[in-house]
Amino acid sequence: FMWKADISLAFRRLPVMVAHHQFSTIVFRALSQDWVQEQYICNFGAVSSVWEWHRAGNFIIAVLRQCLLVVAATYVDDYFGAARHTLAWTAGVMLDILCALVGTRCDPQKAANHMFALIVLGSEIMLDLTTKSYVCRVARKKAKKWAKAMRENLKRGGMQAGEAAKHAGRMSFAVTVAADRCGRAYVRMLHRRTFNNVS
Repeated sequence: FMWKADISLAFRRLPVMVAHHQFSTIVFRALSQDWVQEQYICNFGAVSSVWEWHRAGNFIIAVLRQCLLVVAATYVDDYFGAARHTLAWTAGVMLDILCALVGTRCDPQKAANHMFALIVLGSEIMLDLTTKSYVCRVARKKAKKWAKAMRENLKRGGMQAGEAAKHAGRMSFAVTVAADRCGRAYVRMLHRRTFNNVS
């Protein structure tokens, strides 16, 4: 079966090293009074917080794979994988325990265990135990959403560079998932649009 888990408030649960508190102090003025606030957790939106979660997230996935022998993958704070149905302690349970030890926790509302059809990162994976195979495709909701956005761009007769960059990532992902193909060639027009802001 397959499983997935999402770390709850990943960037807001990582502590700042005590020696670094002086570098994460915020000073502001309000109502003619000066205020000083020390941050004890990583600042959401800060580049340093991204690097901090990168280290913490990679530590978690390394322990899962190397120490607990869990078949798992990760994308930022999303974890997913596959496991035998006979396991008493599923990968999701192991991840919950590990995250509690690190100081984070998984979001129970976004967790899924013992799944034979799973949607993760916009892709839908379906297991067929009778043929011992699987089908992978772009999730229908994502496909409809992206197709609608593309139709709106066609009606407008163009798109902004930032929007083109988003669509390039989405379409590259869709081609990889749906057709098992990788490469920029399939979405070269979108990549070209990203660097050329002419409609």
